[in-house]
Amino acid sequence: MKSSGKRDLYSPCPGMTAFAVVCSEHDDVGSLHHVRTVAQPAATAHRDEHRAALTSR
Repeated sequence: MKSSGKRDLYSPCPGMTAFAVVCSEHDDVGSLHHVRTVAQPAATAHRDEHRAALTSR
């Protein structure tokens, strides 16, 4: 995962505004997530897709 690199100026939290799931093979995967904990399951699901593709060969 990577952050957008932009801080959320309107939030009391110093966190980032968005997180993208990034794959070395497919670049950005899916849409941006505004909370890192929501992006984590999307990253796990994408990794599982790669594992499934390898086992089906």
